[in-house]
Amino acid sequence: MCFAGRGLSGAALHSGGGAEGETGDKQATECVTCEDDYYQLGSDCHKSCPERSYSVEETRECVQCEDDHCENCDDAQCYWCEEGFYVSDGVCVDHCGPGFFVDVESQDCEPCHRACRTCGGPRFDDCDTCEEDFTLTRGECLEDKQLQSCKDKFYRTSQGLCQPCHSSCQSCSGSTRQDCLSCSAGQFVTPDQTCVSRCSPGTFPNATSGRCDECSRGCMACQDARLCLRCRHGLVLEEGACSERCIRGFPRDGVCQPCLSECLSCQGNASTCLSCQPHYFLVEQSCLGRCPEGYFPSGTECQPCPADCVDCNQDGLCKKCAQYYFLHEALCVDDCPDGFFVSEQQQECGRCHGNCSSCDGPDSDDCIACKDHRAVRFRGKCLSQCPSSTYYDRTTNECRECDKSCLSCTDHLPSSCLSCGERRLLDASGHCVWYSECSINTYKDPSGQCQKCHSSCHRCFGPRQDQCFSCNQPHFLLNVTCVLRCPAGFYAEDKEGRVCERCHWSCERCSGRHSLQCDSCKPGYFRQGGGCVQTCSPSHFGDTESMSCERCDPSCDACLGPGNTHCLSCREHFLYLPHRGQCVQSCPEGYYQERNSKTCRRCHPSCKTCSDLLR
Repeated sequence: MCFAGRGLSGAALHSGGGAEGETGDKQATECVTCEDDYYQLGSDCHKSCPERSYSVEETRECVQCEDDHCENCDDAQCYWCEEGFYVSDGVCVDHCGPGFFVDVESQDCEPCHRACRTCGGPRFDDCDTCEEDFTLTRGECLEDKQLQSCKDKFYRTSQGLCQPCHSSCQSCSGSTRQDCLSCSAGQFVTPDQTCVSRCSPGTFPNATSGRCDECSRGCMACQDARLCLRCRHGLVLEEGACSERCIRGFPRDGVCQPCLSECLSCQGNASTCLSCQPHYFLVEQSCLGRCPEGYFPSGTECQPCPADCVDCNQDGLCKKCAQYYFLHEALCVDDCPDGFFVSEQQQECGRCHGNCSSCDGPDSDDCIACKDHRAVRFRGKCLSQCPSSTYYDRTTNECRECDKSCLSCTDHLPSSCLSCGERRLLDASGHCVWYSECSINTYKDPSGQCQKCHSSCHRCFGPRQDQCFSCNQPHFLLNVTCVLRCPAGFYAEDKEGRVCERCHWSCERCSGRHSLQCDSCKPGYFRQGGGCVQTCSPSHFGDTESMSCERCDPSCDACLGPGNTHCLSCREHFLYLPHRGQCVQSCPEGYYQERNSKTCRRCHPSCKTCSDLLR
C-alpha cells in the first residue's frame, strides 16, 4: 500500500523528488506495506535488503546492523566491516586487540601463536611481544630456561638439558634435520627449517638472515623478494614481477619486452599497439598524437570517418569530403539527389528553391525543371506563361528569347519575327529592319535634317550620349546611354550587342546574370557559394565578420555559430542540450529525455540519474 505512488520501480519503491527541467514538480511516495516479494526498510520497499542491513523472514523487514561500521551482518554478528575496520568476535574494531593480528585477505582479527602477546602473523616466530616469563628472541617467545645457550650444534630441551642438533644444523630447536635455526657458512635455512647449500626454486638465499626466503608470487628464480629473474610456466616476467600477461609489453621467451614509448600495451612486437598512453590515440595498431585525415577521436581511439570523407566531427559526422565528392546530410556523395544542386565552391549539396524539382542554384530563377508540370521555364524561373519578347519551345518546355531585333517571334532566329520594336519594320522575310531616312551614326532632327550621333553611339535618336540605340566600341549601352564601364549592379554582355545587363537582384557586382555569378553581395547579404542570400540555407549560419555562410557542426540542424556548442536544433537521432547548445546522441548523467521531444532536461538536484516523471 503506497500513498501518492506509481507502483514499484527497479529494485526499490521509495520516497523522493523528481525534476522536470530546472524546477519541476516534486512527487512523494511513502509505503505503508510492501508487496509479497519485497522487504520493507522504513518507508522503502526492496527486492533484497541493502548493505548495512539484514532480512527478517517472519516480518519481511530489513533491520539495520547494530554496528555502525558493519557492511554485512545478521542478527547475531558482523561478517564484513567497512574499510579501515576489522571483524573481531563478530564486531568491527579499528585495530586488533592483544593476541590477534589482521588477516589481510579476510580482514578478520586472527589469533597469534599461543606464546605471543602481540604478533604480525600466525607462526611461532611471528611474535612482536611475549607473555610474562617469556623473552622475545628472533621473533620467538622463549622461557628463561630455554635462553641459557648451549654450545654450537646443541639445543636445550624443555628439561634444560643440552642435546646435539642434527649434523646439518649450526643451531637448532630440536634433534631432527627439520629443527635447524641456523646453518653453517654457505648454507641457508629453508622454510621447513632444514639447511641447504642451494635454495629451492621459488626461494632465494638471504645473506643477512641466513635463510631461504620466498620469491614473489609465481617466481621460480629471483635476486631478492622484489626482483624476480624467471617465472613459473604460464607466467611472464615484467619489471621484476610475474603475471599472467604483459601489462605494458609483449612476451618473448617468458619475458615482457617493452612497447614503444607511446604505447600503453602492445602485442607481438613493440610497434603493434593495443592501447595508448594518455594524450595519444590508437589508429590501426599505432599510437598517434592526433587522428590523421579521415579519422576522428572516439575515447582513446581514432575511428574512420564515413566513406570518401576527409574530416568529420566527434560523432563521426562528415564535415568535409574528398575531391570530386559533395557533402549531403553528413555523408559524401558523387552526385546530389533530386531537389539539390552541386555547390562546387562549398563542395556540398544545396537545397533547390521550392518551385524547382531540379536546379543549378538555390534561388527561384535557378530551376532546371519545375515542380509544377504545367509551368514553363524562362531564365531559370518557373512561370505560368512566357513573357513578352520570348516564345515557347515545346521540345525543352521553356520560354526562349526572341532575337533582339524582334518584339515577338516564333523562334530565336532573326527571320522569325512576328512584330518589331520602335523604328523597325517587319520585312517580307520575317526580319525587323531599321526604318530611317538617315544613315547609321546619324538621326533625323525636327527640321527633317540628318544630324550626326554622339561619337559613342552607333545608332541614336538624338545628339546626346544618353540618346543611343546602340554603341560603338569600346562603349556599352546602359538603357539609352553609352558608357565605357558598366556600373555596380550591371555586367557587360557583348555576345549580341554591347549592352550592360542587370545583375541578379542579390548581387552588388557580378560577372553574369545567374545568382551564382555574384562577385560581391549587397549590404546585409551573406555570401554562400557563388551567390548572395539574406538567410543562409539550412545547416548553415551567417558569419557577420566575413559576411559569408558557414557550415554548422554536422550534429546541428540549425545553429548560431561554429562548433558543437552553438546548436539551435539537432539532426535526426540526436538530442538537444539547450543550456550548452549541444546535440548529443544520449542525455548525459544528471539529465533525462523529455517526453515526446528531442530535448534533454536537468534532473532534480538530489538525483544522479532520472527519467521523465510523466512516463
